[in-house]
Amino acid sequence: IEDQGNQIIVHLVQSYPLHCPRCGQLMLKNGFKLVKILGPSLHYKPTIWSIRKQKYLCKPSPDCPQTITKVARVKDVKYRHHISQ
Repeated sequence: IEDQGNQIIVHLVQSYPLHCPRCGQLMLKNGFKLVKILGPSLHYKPTIWSIRKQKYLCKPSPDCPQTITKVARVKDVKYRHHISQ
């Protein structure tokens, strides 16, 4: 947690095992994507959740003929519902 005077930034990392939706195999971790979401105010200051979301990759195989990519999801936060970086 970082208090910058006019705002508070909460740094989070989201990563977990994820299986491919097509072939069911465990997907490979493939870096992170940083998103910033405006959270509830804390001590009368705007709070920004800075989340490093895990990116996943399933490489082509006989069971899964195409590359599949996914990003970790944050429950109750809509896709692309974040603030500009």
